[in-house]
Amino acid sequence: MKCPLIREFDYHDGKETQVVMLNCLQAECAWWDEILKRCSVKTLGTCLDGILLTVKELYKKIPHEAQFRK
Repeated sequence: MKCPLIREFDYHDGKETQVVMLNCLQAECAWWDEILKRCSVKTLGTCLDGILLTVKELYKKIPHEAQFRK
């Protein structure tokens, strides 16, 4: 698995030419979740996606001002 946080940059003549994502360090990384045995950044993304879906559903149920102008 490639790490979303660790990148290596290849420079030629002072200009960045390529970004390489390095392999996951797993248990050696501060972001490694020992309980779920996966990267906490990925876990966070999953949690935020669930929150976004919940907020969208709540937004659909809220009465909006335009409904009362009829």
